[in-house]
Amino acid sequence: MKTKLSVIILFVVSLIISSCNFFGDQRNNGRIIISNNNFEGRIVTSDTEVKLDSLGATLGKAHAISVPQDFRLILRAEVNPPVYDGFTLRASHVTINGDMAYVSYNREGEDYLGGVEIFDINDIENPVLVSQAIFTDTDVSSVAYSSNKLYLAGAINPYLNTDYKSPAILECMNLNFKGELTGNTEVVDVSSYVATDVFVYEDKLFATTGSDGDLLFFEKNKMDSLYAYPVHDARSIALSDEYCVFLSATPAKLHIVQNLDFSTITSYTIAGKTIPESKSTLALDGDYAFIALNDEGLKVVRLSDGSLVQEIPCPQAPEGSSESDYVTNGVSINKDLIFIANGAAGVYVGRKYDEKDIEIYGSAEFNSSTNFVESKDDIVFVATGYGGFKILEIQRTGFGGSELVTSHGSAKFKSKYAAVRFKSFSNTNRKEHYLGIDDIARNNNRSQNDYTWEVPGEYFVTFSYDPSTHILSSSINGDESYLTYQAPAPTDEPNILQLDVIGQTSGGSVIFKNVQINGTPVGTFNGNGWKTWAITGFDISEGFNISGYLELSGDFKTSNENDKLNIILGHVVQE
Repeated sequence: MKTKLSVIILFVVSLIISSCNFFGDQRNNGRIIISNNNFEGRIVTSDTEVKLDSLGATLGKAHAISVPQDFRLILRAEVNPPVYDGFTLRASHVTINGDMAYVSYNREGEDYLGGVEIFDINDIENPVLVSQAIFTDTDVSSVAYSSNKLYLAGAINPYLNTDYKSPAILECMNLNFKGELTGNTEVVDVSSYVATDVFVYEDKLFATTGSDGDLLFFEKNKMDSLYAYPVHDARSIALSDEYCVFLSATPAKLHIVQNLDFSTITSYTIAGKTIPESKSTLALDGDYAFIALNDEGLKVVRLSDGSLVQEIPCPQAPEGSSESDYVTNGVSINKDLIFIANGAAGVYVGRKYDEKDIEIYGSAEFNSSTNFVESKDDIVFVATGYGGFKILEIQRTGFGGSELVTSHGSAKFKSKYAAVRFKSFSNTNRKEHYLGIDDIARNNNRSQNDYTWEVPGEYFVTFSYDPSTHILSSSINGDESYLTYQAPAPTDEPNILQLDVIGQTSGGSVIFKNVQINGTPVGTFNGNGWKTWAITGFDISEGFNISGYLELSGDFKTSNENDKLNIILGHVVQE
């Protein structure tokens, strides 16, 4: 029975080479149904920027920071899941190799039903589904690619296949000369209820199996050299030039194989018991392992000594929601980036741990639980709770010809000109909205309004300058609070902006998000403490306008000036 979802199977994939026909069988053989066309309606293309929702508080030792100006995520496609005989499958794993992506599927519950699909992502704006295999009796947990073959880890229906000692299997599928799926496969019976992971590294194949299972190792063309290392609840395996690492759970342990003959294995306990029968993923980057541990959140472990260098708890479930929906399901490292699949909280996107703590740009939400994430080169695949997945493109360039430059730290003003201030978030009756010339703290340098903040709340705020009249204007939520101020002509033309996003009251959070200057996106700015940024590269000859959403949450107690947003326009000498 498919009652214990096992862990990961480590397995080297030389087992099937001799018996696989190169061209394969493209017909329905009863167990595997192959299709290489007629996928209309499965892919819905898009060209939409994915806005990252800011996270207003620290996450363990990770901090929410502004989105870099040269970083964007673009949703390129939404892929609906395959349906067989009225049953909808769910994406379980993705591996990317060059211009091709290989996606595995399974079926939750007692049914054994799975699949594999191949996508051509050479033209990321128009990804194409090129081949499909439906397994009528097998769940597929994980997929790996090597030398025109796919290696699958999964579980086969024991009632229909009584020759197998247990449901867990590894399966090798040959691709034809076009790189399409075929019905030409070989199945290897392995221990436990399900093979959870498979990984190909050079000429070796590794796999993990779950409850009362093994870490498995094969050398190609030497089937008699199979090595099995017993381990309970093995879930994931990853290899690099320096390390062979696998993960087991309940309790969560990281196992580092010193030699591929498995003569020495060092194990470190990194967490307590995690959710039983759950998928956990493991990603390696240099000397670090990034581990998604469901209800235990994300752990970052230094492999050289097993020390825990950082951890990020799973997101807190909103009131009325199930905590089991807000768990860390997957992690992927792509160059300097980290992607963390956090269930109903979406995918956290940020800068990876690299001797410095992880910095989170924000969360991408897709109106569905995110179960798995895989990123390579400029591509991100996100598997969702509806069974399908999203394909996103990473863009890392200046956009729309913008020359805006954002840097941490204060502007080195030669002169300050104009400013706006939003403050007194606890409504202390000391005026909440200032607009004027610097120093704006002086009464005769500003106009001001009373405003009542509701916390938590989100407010659209603006600050504008008309160079033809030298009139300043500012608003909160349109006309809820609208100020103007007649400023004198500036001595020096304004060419720099300073943002002070200040959240000094413990328990309060101030974020200035989705900021734009003259219609060009700048990013999101989190005020944990007193944070300051300088922005240059804009042109005020046709006018200046900055806008964004002021997000307030928590308890500001009786704060007046301790928590605020300052926007200061001034001049700096260009080098």
